[in-house]
Amino acid sequence: MAEISKITKMLTISIGSGSKSDVQFLFAEDILGYHNDSSKTPRHAKSYRNFDKIFQDIQKKELKHLKNIRQM
Repeated sequence: MAEISKITKMLTISIGSGSKSDVQFLFAEDILGYHNDSSKTPRHAKSYRNFDKIFQDIQKKELKHLKNIRQM
């Protein structure tokens, strides 16, 4: 990406090809931690929160409440 950016006046956008572009696109899933295993965090992203754990907790609560509704 660095070489391409050097030879063009066009705006370069990177999706996984490095930080040497004019714009680097990061997926929210990568930086918000939508995964169970911290070793799955892509090397270009820093995971700021473990949203996967939060979503698992929400899902457990949803299932609990849905079961309660079904029993009514």
